[in-house]
Amino acid sequence: MKNQNFSTLLGVFAFALAFETFAASSTLGAQPTEGVSNESVMRGLQAYVNAGKTVGAVAVIVRPEGRFSVKLGEKKLGLRKLPDANTPFQIGSVSKTFTSLILSELVLEKRVRLSDPISRFFPEFSELRLYPAGSITLRELSTHTSGLPRLPENFRVINQKDPYANYTVRDLEDELRDPTLLKHVGPYPVNYSNFGAGLLGYILTRVTGLTYDEMIRARITRPLGMRDTGISLSDSQFRRKATGYDDRGNEVLDWHFHDSLIGAGGIYSTLADMTRYMEAQLRPDHSPVGEAIRFSHKLQVRGTAKNVGLPPMTDVGLAWARTVINGQQVIWHNGEVGGFYSFTGMNFSTHTGIEVLTNTADTAIESCIVSLLVGSECLSARN
Repeated sequence: MKNQNFSTLLGVFAFALAFETFAASSTLGAQPTEGVSNESVMRGLQAYVNAGKTVGAVAVIVRPEGRFSVKLGEKKLGLRKLPDANTPFQIGSVSKTFTSLILSELVLEKRVRLSDPISRFFPEFSELRLYPAGSITLRELSTHTSGLPRLPENFRVINQKDPYANYTVRDLEDELRDPTLLKHVGPYPVNYSNFGAGLLGYILTRVTGLTYDEMIRARITRPLGMRDTGISLSDSQFRRKATGYDDRGNEVLDWHFHDSLIGAGGIYSTLADMTRYMEAQLRPDHSPVGEAIRFSHKLQVRGTAKNVGLPPMTDVGLAWARTVINGQQVIWHNGEVGGFYSFTGMNFSTHTGIEVLTNTADTAIESCIVSLLVGSECLSARN
């Protein structure tokens, strides 16, 4: 199966999914308020559950005056049990921000440089040094400017219900040895690439000598106290996990990854943990990984009208998207994988953050999330 046949199955993780949302939000008709009421937050998100756009959702909005959290719908259809702050969800492409946070730490430790070519990290692949693609840099992998395609050319779906489960490290390394690999002549405009983000994650495991799971635990989740965040679930966590659904309400399997592409979208987390993560992004001065967070937020690439898989004119930090909406600076990332959707966003103009996790692979709720993040009433759910 060729890559181009994956557009509906694997157009995932999901900057591209934000295109219409952010295009509309940049000209929101509603004027920003002095803080949307908690009742409006609840009512706005509940409308998407009522409209069948998501089975269940948990969310928190953090303002200078405090937090407000909501839990809505069901963690499994028919169970009649609300998801809560300790319910695990898959977070999809928000995982890319974890990968780039580790990259930031390693840059600050002077173990790597953003300008390092990928050929440096595969000395055993003499062929790679001869290919133009060997000059792709870590910065380009993190900012989606490598020119690499969305997925590797040798990516094959064996099980459509769990499409990434069979793409191994050996497959990735075989791709790097392939003389037909992209003839890199960058710099390229922004072109969203799960291949590039996954390759970056794998390179970082080679640098640290750890698995991806070990790496995020040592460098992110343990320092931030994120006890329910990782690649695999314990029996206890699995019993608490939300069941995922597609956008037609069908129950679907979780997606599984090898270290080859796991850095692009393979993390589980909970609202409690992702609130800690989002607040660390919003207030890095109070975080044990604050210096690396600030570094990851810095502008790396100016967006253009030619952005692919990212709203036009949206700038990019290390993985993070940087957007001005109604004159307000917003840094954000979203994700969609299997039966889950997630959004992490910070408004640095109002010192507001929002985190949303749902157990349905449907981005319709994003218009509401973005409105709330910039202080506007939630856009209505559409059937």
